[in-house]
Amino acid sequence: MTQSNVKQPASNLQASVALLVEVQKSPHLFADDAILCNALRSQSGFAGYANADRGLFGVALNTQRKYADEHLEDGFRSLNAARKAAADAIIRFKSLAAGPALRTKAGLMAAAKELEEDVHRLEGDLEVLSDMLERSMRHARGYAEAAGPLTRDRCRKEQAEILALLGPRAKPRMKAVA
Repeated sequence: MTQSNVKQPASNLQASVALLVEVQKSPHLFADDAILCNALRSQSGFAGYANADRGLFGVALNTQRKYADEHLEDGFRSLNAARKAAADAIIRFKSLAAGPALRTKAGLMAAAKELEEDVHRLEGDLEVLSDMLERSMRHARGYAEAAGPLTRDRCRKEQAEILALLGPRAKPRMKAVA
């Protein structure tokens, strides 16, 4: 890593995040970029990805992990999740572009299988997000208990409102402050 790169870790990380968000929003713009598609396949591949036009320079995986943990809210985990989502967006775009022939039984079966895979992926995402919400609510309950009865009552009310908004999407084990 050159001396100029050492001075720019935050901007490199911001450029990486911006690229991943852009890929997720517009995968059709990146589907033909074989170098980027290959880099998105692994953590170390993406860490080493360089694109001067976007202000990205390659770094070691451990270096990227360190910067992400320092500068991103959920650290490297969120950067890696964004990388996976970007790779998935390109894969979905390519599969839709190639698309199965929906007029044949085999094409319909392939489309149904793809949709089932999407459902399973989304169920997994929902599970992770529900667990994160549950953990956050548990922490909030602990803080509210420590803060006093007014804060506890407000926390109970707000958590009940959140769970009501989620309705049937909430997992059964989630509950408001008791």
